[in-house]
Amino acid sequence: MIVAMNDIILPTINYKNPDKECDLDYVPNHSIQAEVNYAISNGFRFGGHYTVLVFKKIKEAPSYRAECNESY
Repeated sequence: MIVAMNDIILPTINYKNPDKECDLDYVPNHSIQAEVNYAISNGFRFGGHYTVLVFKKIKEAPSYRAECNESY
């Protein structure tokens, strides 16, 4: 969530020798500023438990105020 909140892409650490046949958009060894609207967090645990969370940046928080009717 920090990535999406701060619009920063964290680096791929220890990336020194790029593979010429693997044309991916890496961020080698330093972070960059970019608009980030979605972020993914992967969690791997012993015993075959896997979790993937996908976060979406919300531009404006929705209003959850309920109308108050005090006439019972």
